[in-house]
Amino acid sequence: MPLNNTDNESSLDEIGKKLQSISEKELQEISFAEQANTLFESNIVAFSNFFPEIANKFSNHRPSSNFNLFLNENGTANLVDYDTGVPIYSNDPVQQSRRQLEKMLNNPIIGRVDHSKLELISNETNFVHIDLMKSIGGVYNDAARALESNTKVDKSIPSAIIFGVGLGYYLENFFDTFNASYISIFEPNEDYFFASLLKLSGLPIKLVWHDHYGESELLKIRKSRILKLLSTSFDGIISVNKKLKDWAIENLMTKNVVMINNFVPDSQLTNFKQKLKGPEES
Repeated sequence: MPLNNTDNESSLDEIGKKLQSISEKELQEISFAEQANTLFESNIVAFSNFFPEIANKFSNHRPSSNFNLFLNENGTANLVDYDTGVPIYSNDPVQQSRRQLEKMLNNPIIGRVDHSKLELISNETNFVHIDLMKSIGGVYNDAARALESNTKVDKSIPSAIIFGVGLGYYLENFFDTFNASYISIFEPNEDYFFASLLKLSGLPIKLVWHDHYGESELLKIRKSRILKLLSTSFDGIISVNKKLKDWAIENLMTKNVVMINNFVPDSQLTNFKQKLKGPEES
């Protein structure tokens, strides 16, 4: 049955739209490939400065035949899961990741260290460090009795552990509501981690050097050539005493240097009856 002019025009319009869609998708893929290569090189350079083993391993990484990194219709990157064979993300990975992050923050898994038993330690030998540990246990128990159990993520936390990176969408907003002093990221699938290196850039993570060099009296002969080079990338330095702070200001290439003592003097912790003798007094 022959097609009339209206049918022909409709068919041509559909073909034209499909060709335009294919052309736009090809342009998106070309643009993404260029950006991905640039990001990958940048991330490898960053790892070579701080984790050279990772840089060496993934600079020559070859993904398995199952590796399928592709673009959604809106141009966002997606990745097919090896176990299920379906995409990890929806057509809107950004919104999906934000919802997952909100759900996590509403019901977080908070790890705790129990120091309650320290107060009960016996100190028959009168060691000062045992008395200090007992005092820590006492402070912990007083706080446990006086404070309500925390079930929310505070604005500032000691550490955060992240399992799985994917393409890193949620990392871009992960620390919008809180800061973590130490961040540990575990990605067991090497191909997924490789894919994240093609996508991640400009994460709002600050690099802070916590200097608690245990031999402050030997600072003049401290081996610091590599540290000096790395200090150009530090957002700040935290020193645990004045000697370390002065040394950092004089020797490292970071303007923001602050001092936070490891121990705050307290009569409860320092007023011991037993006097310790040094070698010259023995």
